[in-house]
Amino acid sequence: MKKIKILFALVLTFSLISIFGMKSEAKIIVHSGLTTDAFKNNYEITSFSKKPFKVKFLNTKPTRKSTGVYINANNYGDGAGLYLYDIKKNKSTYKGSLEQTFYFKKNGTYIVQIRDNETDEWLGDVTINIYNIDKTPPEISIGSPRYHEISDGYMVRFSAFDDDTGVKYIYYPSGRREYLGKKMLGASPRFDATPGTYTIKAVDNVGNVAVNTFKVSKEDYKNRRKLKKF
Repeated sequence: MKKIKILFALVLTFSLISIFGMKSEAKIIVHSGLTTDAFKNNYEITSFSKKPFKVKFLNTKPTRKSTGVYINANNYGDGAGLYLYDIKKNKSTYKGSLEQTFYFKKNGTYIVQIRDNETDEWLGDVTINIYNIDKTPPEISIGSPRYHEISDGYMVRFSAFDDDTGVKYIYYPSGRREYLGKKMLGASPRFDATPGTYTIKAVDNVGNVAVNTFKVSKEDYKNRRKLKKF
């Protein structure tokens, strides 16, 4: 998912990218035959059924964990049950009583059916499209070094980017932590380096962590004045 790379700013010391258009946003579509009390972003619901039933989301924010969906269709009576329909296999699997919570671990489309336990007659279903599960860490890219003429330094440029939930923290090799908040896709900072090994870490807004370690050799540092100037 992390395909877009950040272009390094040549003027600003610290460039920030807005989180507008985050992937985890989704519209909600409701059809007749369904009632719910937890409609928010990150979910899309469609329902086709003979009677109304209730759907409630236990968590509506981006998460690394599973998304819980509570379904109550008790008004269909004792002879019916809830079934999870496998779209690829075209098969319904009995999951139990008409009132229960389903936990989904991955983004995707899920169909829960209400069927008669004896005749297998279809009585209704709800399609749940989940977008809010993010298990992908940010992307860290190391750019081409530059010669920092003012400090006579070897300038390292890097980017940290996350197009799902955004980058919350950047940890510099010095140990300093930069807080970006909840509305930034990422940043493209830079710093002067000397010969050695450096580690950069980025954490997104649901806790996924990315680490990138790189080296600056003595030879590269010695030849820094031959690099393109900053």
